[in-house]
Amino acid sequence: MIVPKKYILLLTLISILLCICIIQNVNDSDRNETFLEFTTSDIDLETINIVKKQTKTTTKLTEIYKIKRNDISIGMLSLNKHVMNNFDIYYIIEYKPLINHKDNLEIILPIKLNEPNYHYLSYEGKINYNNSKWVNGKYTKAFNLPKSSLILNDEKKSCFLSYASVYYTQDKKVRKEDYKLSKPLKIIDKGIVVSLPNIDNAIIEQWGIISEHPLIDWENKEVTKILKRMDLNRVRKWGKDGLYYKTPKSYYPTSENSYWLNPACHVGNKFIEDKGQRFFEDFSKISLVTASDTQNKKGIWYSTPRSKWLYKDYSIDGPFYDTRFNTDAALFLLKGFDKFKDKRFLHKAVKYGDFLLEYAEKHKYVTKNGGYLIWDYSNKNLSPIPNHVSLNHLITEMNFLYELYLRTEKIKYLDLGNKIKKAIRDTKNDWIREDNGDLHYAHLKDGSYGLQDYKILTLNDLKYSQKLIKSIDGKKDDCFKFLIQSKERYLKNSNIKY
Repeated sequence: MIVPKKYILLLTLISILLCICIIQNVNDSDRNETFLEFTTSDIDLETINIVKKQTKTTTKLTEIYKIKRNDISIGMLSLNKHVMNNFDIYYIIEYKPLINHKDNLEIILPIKLNEPNYHYLSYEGKINYNNSKWVNGKYTKAFNLPKSSLILNDEKKSCFLSYASVYYTQDKKVRKEDYKLSKPLKIIDKGIVVSLPNIDNAIIEQWGIISEHPLIDWENKEVTKILKRMDLNRVRKWGKDGLYYKTPKSYYPTSENSYWLNPACHVGNKFIEDKGQRFFEDFSKISLVTASDTQNKKGIWYSTPRSKWLYKDYSIDGPFYDTRFNTDAALFLLKGFDKFKDKRFLHKAVKYGDFLLEYAEKHKYVTKNGGYLIWDYSNKNLSPIPNHVSLNHLITEMNFLYELYLRTEKIKYLDLGNKIKKAIRDTKNDWIREDNGDLHYAHLKDGSYGLQDYKILTLNDLKYSQKLIKSIDGKKDDCFKFLIQSKERYLKNSNIKY
């Protein structure tokens, strides 16, 4: 069925429209606008599917359309909209062209702004957070917006709007961005124009968060520093299935413009501390909902690229299971449950916890007193392939199990956590490097210890462990104290701040 544009309103749920109207502070006549309007009259939408999903944190509406120009199918478009429980709106558009066409598909988002202030990140040299700086000013019609993600504020609204990123899918679900094909956003009287190129086999995504309250306090230097470091513009890319990182050289496939889906939720985990920032709270909610939606039936999230290291040493190809990234995601879900009281996040963390119990029984080395050194990685089939055990992975698994026990009071999580603690006690002296007192990174497959540890990460994990151990046992653990002291001594002797 082909639905003319003037009838698209009938397909949009009332709750979404009401919230858009609240944010826009529009009059009754403006409420007849749909979220999807086009700059030309030759575009029609054929509805494929519309699904509504209600949770404690958001109301999600997923709309899928076939785009037609003069009755010719030119692309598939999905629109996910979330109305959060604070009435802010998150949306993400994904467009997959079916044919090449010289004209872009231009969508008008009904976000009306009156000479807004703008902030965006500009880079000097290589694209990373060390080379970026905030640029700000006041928009006028004589100013062309940059090809960048923008934070726009006027007297009524505050918006984070990404530019439309153009990707090609590489092997193993890695994405390669073609930045030159993207177009900057445009502000017109009717709203914001998003330009989506019609290039066969491309994937184009654009997303935003809209609020009637300021998203960021630009006077707070700590906040702007965090936002700059987390960089959701060119360093990391948000997609409808989660957060994409630049693919390192140790992964395949890779390039300067390639991105892979990292399941760890690092940015959401940082933002959930929020520091009074509405954007931080909103993005952490969306990250939590997305992590919940993308957890697979096993209870985990795969890393899809090939790690050249894992492939060479253990014949583990991508997609693979990474204990650290998965456990970080599960810990984030527990934080989300604590903060937003959405039981779905706890249920998803429990699902991962139950997976970890089963995984540990088949993927471990056993220490002299029955402790478990759980292997860091496995392949897609979760085959029992012996590999190394990183200290930071291991204690993070223990920390998660203790956190899960504290919320569920189920002894099975405490028992596995204690087996990990026992393994660390059994091997505590082996983790110390004889040459400088630093910690070894990992227990290796041949039973030896080695590789360079992180500067601070493992230390922070150990300190976190001590807090949990004290809350459960009533006192801190001498073994963990020993490891912390050795690491801190090394850092002090090496003049490394911590």
